[in-house]
Amino acid sequence: MSTFAPSTRRTSSRLQQKGTKSQQEPNEVDSDTSTVAPAPKPARKKQKVSKSKFDAPKANADVTVSAAETAKQKAAWAKVKGRRGQLKLVVEMPFDILLEIFQYLPPADLLCLTKASKSLRALLLDRTTALPLWKFAFDSIDPAPPACPSDLTLPQYANLLYTRTCHYCDSARGLTHVWQFYTVVCKSCFDEQFFRPSWSPENRDVTSILQGYRVYRKDRNGIFYLKSEYERHQKALNRVGEESSRWDYVAEERKQLFCRYNRMPEFREWDSKQSRLKKLDVETRRTNRSDAIKERLKELGYDDVLPSVTRWSGALQDDVPYAKGVKPLTEREWVKIKPEVIGILDKKRREIQVNARKTLLRDRSHLLSLIYQYYISNSRSFTGVAPSYLEVAKTEPFRTLIYDTPSDKTLTQADFLAHLDELPKIFESWREKTTSFLHGLIPRANKVFGKSKKTTAQAKGKGKGKEKETAPVDTAIFDLATTLFGCNSCKAILPYHPALTHDCFVTSQLTLENPTVEESADPNAIWNQTGAVEYHQVASDCVSEIIKTLGKDPKTATGEELDETRQRLECTRCLTCTPSGKPKRSIMDWRNAVVHEVLCHTSEEAQTEQKQTGSTKKWEVVKGKRLTATYKREIFAEAPGKESWRSVFCVQCNLWELDEKNCEVQRVQTGGWNLADMPIPPGKNTCIANHDMSMGTYRSSYPGFRANPCVFIL
Repeated sequence: MSTFAPSTRRTSSRLQQKGTKSQQEPNEVDSDTSTVAPAPKPARKKQKVSKSKFDAPKANADVTVSAAETAKQKAAWAKVKGRRGQLKLVVEMPFDILLEIFQYLPPADLLCLTKASKSLRALLLDRTTALPLWKFAFDSIDPAPPACPSDLTLPQYANLLYTRTCHYCDSARGLTHVWQFYTVVCKSCFDEQFFRPSWSPENRDVTSILQGYRVYRKDRNGIFYLKSEYERHQKALNRVGEESSRWDYVAEERKQLFCRYNRMPEFREWDSKQSRLKKLDVETRRTNRSDAIKERLKELGYDDVLPSVTRWSGALQDDVPYAKGVKPLTEREWVKIKPEVIGILDKKRREIQVNARKTLLRDRSHLLSLIYQYYISNSRSFTGVAPSYLEVAKTEPFRTLIYDTPSDKTLTQADFLAHLDELPKIFESWREKTTSFLHGLIPRANKVFGKSKKTTAQAKGKGKGKEKETAPVDTAIFDLATTLFGCNSCKAILPYHPALTHDCFVTSQLTLENPTVEESADPNAIWNQTGAVEYHQVASDCVSEIIKTLGKDPKTATGEELDETRQRLECTRCLTCTPSGKPKRSIMDWRNAVVHEVLCHTSEEAQTEQKQTGSTKKWEVVKGKRLTATYKREIFAEAPGKESWRSVFCVQCNLWELDEKNCEVQRVQTGGWNLADMPIPPGKNTCIANHDMSMGTYRSSYPGFRANPCVFIL
């Protein structure tokens, strides 16, 4: 019968000593027995179980431990990521295998292993076995750090160069390498570990053998020293009694200080190089992560959006979430962040579509505005009462031309000039529509005052089977001074003509909750799209009182008639006195008086104060010398008969002409752009460009009301 030798297994001598004892030799075989009794196995030692401080002692059965208190014991370990206690098996491996593994690690990783467990720390800090390992690690690193100082060991040097925490509190924030003292300190520990010693003859020797750390900050500025080093040298000097020995100690320490001082540039240069490499590494990893996100987005069909969210360097902008990370993008993480990233890109894609569509519509509307200016300059009867080109763009046939023409087709002025004959109809239709709307806002009582009654036949609608005929709008009511409208957006007071061209009514657009791309990109607007126009009943009542004060009938007095009278009013409620007792009177014309009344005397507080004073007289007509003094105080542009709204423009200066050869319109550059836009005050026979005013003028604007009243104090 053949026998086989048992296979040998490679084991460590430490395991043999630490493991179970070797099996004892078998007992001698008795002559009577043919079997050998197996050697008894050594008894297994009973493991000691330490009592937890949270366990209730048996002697005190009344004391119970809650589940919350038990959870506190595990709270510290629960924050540690990964499996715990696995590294303790590493030291059970043979030495040669461990050294073979560790020789591939850089000094930073070896430093981390020394902090992992006591066994690894004892192994890697053993001078006999681990010293070649540390030397090989420092020799193989690139870029190589400065040579290790003579007063530091290699593990200490690695802790200085590659530590990620403070040497005093294990904080990882706000770290500073203080090369003078071979330490790394955080901001909070700096005040505790460093100080500024006061100057004295006793401290002079200590500071002469230490290189201080210079700090340039508002809260701390000066030269600081490490407390432990300072106290160590101070105790050493105190122990040396003789003066000669004291000087020998200082001279020896100054030699070491000189050597350390000469090596400071090496450490600073290496530190700055490491900072640059770290920054480059972060940028590289961030770029790789950004490229990985871009590749996945391209697979989903977002190639058209990526250029708008990519920097010149190729990385994604901060608008894209999770693009600033440095960790490699995994499939599991992509599944988690995919909905949010796609949501951002969908919004960006919609924004791009809206901007492209808005640019197209604006360019086409600009072509229409040129044709619009050409027609207005040759038909001055529509000046001040014509719709904006923004509304003309939304009226047929121009709407189809601007909105429905394919985007790849380029429009020219000739395409809009072909529909030039449609503008008179559009203007007239718009004026009838807006006038009818404003007429409908006027209260019925005011319409009776304005004599805008329906005839009996129109009211009854005679004729069986016929539609009721609506009465034509009587525009005479708009000339009354009491017919005033208001803007609920800017709170302006508007007569009829200014209400037709008020900016809030012309350019404002509706704010929709979920607008489409077409609605968001539309740059044009129709008149009163937001419904901001309203009848200003308060201002109308104020005008009625002022007209009565002037001695006229509110039912028939027009604004032009009140302007021609050039009367001035004094607010009796705003009468004050100077310190010397001289009265200060607030005087203004009727338009400024309306604004003053609405702003200052229509609130509940003002009316309550007026009732308490018992005053019934609100306004008083200015006459005689005070009226003459008021005229002198008024500025020239607003003097009676010379108000700015009475100015006119020259037709020739603001004329547009048609180039039939090129089918384009252009403005006549007579007198330059700035001169052509200058209004001409009343009484002038020529314009600034020396055109004869008899050739034609047009009104620059219609009289309105200021946002703030112009009041003169006499």
